[in-house]
Amino acid sequence: MYLQLDNYPAAERDFTQAIALDSNNPALVYERGCLSYDKQEWGKALTDFERAMQLDPRHDEYARIRTALVQLREGQTDTAHVTLRELAQRLKATPDDWLAFIAAFLTGDLSREDFFARMQSTYSRGDMTRECQAYFYAGSLRLAEHDAKGARRDFERAVATRQTTLFEYRSAARALRLLNFRGHA
Repeated sequence: MYLQLDNYPAAERDFTQAIALDSNNPALVYERGCLSYDKQEWGKALTDFERAMQLDPRHDEYARIRTALVQLREGQTDTAHVTLRELAQRLKATPDDWLAFIAAFLTGDLSREDFFARMQSTYSRGDMTRECQAYFYAGSLRLAEHDAKGARRDFERAVATRQTTLFEYRSAARALRLLNFRGHA
């Protein structure tokens, strides 16, 4: 609820308390990591993403992707690409795996046009989840490439999907607020 109200201090406090009660819950740790990501507290985010991956090594894809986004934002492109290519290789056995497409796009192994074509071919019109995710990841990549104007357009498209329960939606909305606050044209 606090995340929906944009009350980050209260949300962080409650996630921390919930983790203290259930320290082996990877979803709680990942969610707190996303909160730190949105606040651009990269060290805290990476710590939580690493912990989430340790707790659930079979279902750690989004934590790996978020880790790579932090690495890209910090200019660690080679490290991010290793992280993403390892994930894509692991998911290669599933030819239509959406997460593998995200990883391939973020490494540059899949063009923006091909990424959005894959997104459109793999989701139903009634479900805008993948569209929200695609625009969030495209905007995040543009931020890492120092293209604030392009990132803003992508984040606006992510938010326009109104997929308010997605981490990507909340992160896109937060990124837009930060871009507007900092006065990027």
